[in-house]
Amino acid sequence: MLRKPLLILGLLLATVSAKATHMSGGEIYWECIGNNQFRIRLLVYRDCAGIDVDPSYNLVLTSPCGDRNLTVTSNGG
Repeated sequence: MLRKPLLILGLLLATVSAKATHMSGGEIYWECIGNNQFRIRLLVYRDCAGIDVDPSYNLVLTSPCGDRNLTVTSNGG
């Protein structure tokens, strides 16, 4: 008696299509440019279509000297 509803549910679920986009990774580079200032380069790898990338990211830098929170903003490049 339970087989028929489960079969119908299984057929309905089999016809549902799914689409996913995601970030697939990234790299971060930094360069000391003097005077306790750094240039940070953040490369984000993503699907070409379907996902928007924020123009800025919040980063938390952790070290024995203390933690720093900073925002990295895209220069459009």
